[in-house]
Amino acid sequence: MNSGIYRLVARNKDTNEITQIRIQPLNSNEQRFNVNISSIDNLTTYFTNEQQLIKRLYDNKYINFLNADLYIEYKFNGKPNFVEVIYKNNSFFRNFIKESESKISETDPLFKNICNRILKELINEDKYYHLKRNNIVNKKIIEKIDEYLDSKTGESKSFNYKIILRYLSNYRVLRDLNNYLEHYNDYDYIDELEEKNIERKKCKYDFSKKKTKLKLYQIPANITNKTIETDEEEKDEPYIFDYMDLDDVLSLSKDELAKYKIDKDVYDEYINKKR
Repeated sequence: MNSGIYRLVARNKDTNEITQIRIQPLNSNEQRFNVNISSIDNLTTYFTNEQQLIKRLYDNKYINFLNADLYIEYKFNGKPNFVEVIYKNNSFFRNFIKESESKISETDPLFKNICNRILKELINEDKYYHLKRNNIVNKKIIEKIDEYLDSKTGESKSFNYKIILRYLSNYRVLRDLNNYLEHYNDYDYIDELEEKNIERKKCKYDFSKKKTKLKLYQIPANITNKTIETDEEEKDEPYIFDYMDLDDVLSLSKDELAKYKIDKDVYDEYINKKR
């Protein structure tokens, strides 16, 4: 299993300095900075909100500041991109990670219930219109939802529904769509997020910096059995930051993938043949 492309980051709002948190990936005994996003979710969804997680990190000396901004970061085309942390109200995501860190079983009853709830919400024309105008999720799934909503017969609706399940079974695609719907009407959240992202982009640090001599801290068993670490000094151990898991491809748009010289149409054709 590869190390993934996502990092859990704590930004000091007073200084704009950041602390990167090591995470123990699912089905692994190693602790890493770069993991799949589901490994981060598997930790953070044990906490009620950002403040509770910040306090736990501070109390256990993972960070030395309380005025923190927690987020997930990954590099794309050499530039940092940001994903918001999810908490206990989205703990159902932990149930989806069984065989693979980025692929959900399409036969999972809970997964189908979530998909049905999402499709029901998207019947709201205003909500769906805004979703289509934002680069929130992969455009291919938007096309398939269009076809589903426009289905004229039960047969075509059933066919398009199965296609939608296939796309939403990608963990990141489902996560992005769920997060959009969760904050659709929260304008304060959206405004605050825009301000945070401006400050996050100002953070300067070397992604290729090597780390060593890690202090290990174990979160109590009643919270989670996952271990997280912070770094202290440098280490002779290389990390790869521009690596992309094929399972993460579906979460990016065709134009974004073109920057990596990946033809999305060819990739989709390959995946369909494999299925």
